[in-house]
Amino acid sequence: MTLPLLAQQNQLKEMQMFLDFARFRYDDTHTYLEIYYVLYNRSEQGIADKKDLRLAFYLSNMNNDSLLASDEFWISLHPGEIKAGNLKGRAKGSLIKTVLPPGKYQIKMVRMNISGDQALDSIQHVFSTAPFKSESIALSDLELCSNILTGADHKDDLFYKNTMAVYPNPTHIYGSENPNLYYYIELYNINNVTDSDAGSGSDSSASSLNSNPNASDGKLEVQVAIKDNKGKIYDQKVYKRDRNYESLVEQGKFNVSDLDNGIYTLMFAVVDPQSEYSVFRLNNFHIVNQDRVATDQSDMMTLFPESIYYDMPEEIVDKRFEQAKYIINKKTIGIYESIDSVQSKRLVMYKFWHEKEMGDPDFQQEYYARVDYANEHFREFGKEGWRTDRGRVYVVYGKPSESISRISSARDEPFEIWIYHELEGGVRFLFVDELGFDSYRLVSSTLRGEIYDPAWDEYLNILVEH
Repeated sequence: MTLPLLAQQNQLKEMQMFLDFARFRYDDTHTYLEIYYVLYNRSEQGIADKKDLRLAFYLSNMNNDSLLASDEFWISLHPGEIKAGNLKGRAKGSLIKTVLPPGKYQIKMVRMNISGDQALDSIQHVFSTAPFKSESIALSDLELCSNILTGADHKDDLFYKNTMAVYPNPTHIYGSENPNLYYYIELYNINNVTDSDAGSGSDSSASSLNSNPNASDGKLEVQVAIKDNKGKIYDQKVYKRDRNYESLVEQGKFNVSDLDNGIYTLMFAVVDPQSEYSVFRLNNFHIVNQDRVATDQSDMMTLFPESIYYDMPEEIVDKRFEQAKYIINKKTIGIYESIDSVQSKRLVMYKFWHEKEMGDPDFQQEYYARVDYANEHFREFGKEGWRTDRGRVYVVYGKPSESISRISSARDEPFEIWIYHELEGGVRFLFVDELGFDSYRLVSSTLRGEIYDPAWDEYLNILVEH
């Protein structure tokens, strides 16, 4: 059985999922894949009772549309570990490791209901793997972390990596509650680069940072910087590394607690001043400081990671859009229908409801509660209730102040009259079941902008008077 939309919304509000991954070299042809996930309790009050969550993971080969691996398990959240307060205290996660040959893949995380017969939430990523071995410097993915402990000696620890305990941050959220942005990255083929590799960087040129083209000491230049979405650099590190080794591990941190709310990019670049070869990796992160009030468009986007739309499944986003089209303007509808990126769809819906709720914080929940009510009470011939005439009026205007219904009338047609006293000093809607099969059509209304038929309106006046 499918849950009503409001019930799905409430369950999504209650617990948010985050999924991330990073690719490292395993051998000359294979990739070592790490998959990171976190369950985040949205409530700042923590949880009062133990909560059991059912999760499923799927790894698929997109080249031949085959399922490579799947796993399903339970995670138990206890009041003692999911605490009130900051993000770290409200999150629980882990990581999954595997080795893959070159190809195109998809990882999908699904939160199931208790019985396992319905997906409550899902998030997925599509990615490719390719050999790291080449004549040019290659980089792993740039992993964003919540903490890195050097000198770790517990090799059997799940988070152990190259003498360190590396704790990923799949949320990519930082701020006053999580002030230090840690990063981890691996460099390969360092002593293979020659002058013939000049200009062959795998991502792009790193010339936007301050390189030193006159350097002649044979060392590589490493540049790490934080930039906003306009390219402004807020913090930066530049240092040298010997190229005597085939590979290197780089890790570090930035204190980002003083950054304004918004979306930023961490950039890690390796530059060879002699050959002018460069390669870099990027990763975006969010600064969320709850004590700073969102006052403009950029600050509004800061709240996006904690909204229900941030990782909402595409089918639910599309459904919520269709159901909200009654109150969405034509320009926004055109924008939404012209995009095919699920992330862009999420942003459009988030922005729409954020602006709607500026004056009425509970409007979104009330609106979709009306949708659920309409589906329960106004369904007709298999048509969802919110799509019917009575359903549309109920969803847009809410419950009528009063209603009059008769199974038959002088015209032998069942009808319903809905009266709204608070709209334009009092308006009426007349719905008639012309076919006698409990299929009511709106034939006239005294509300401006709605259908108006003088003949039916005269009949409506007679009905109201009697």
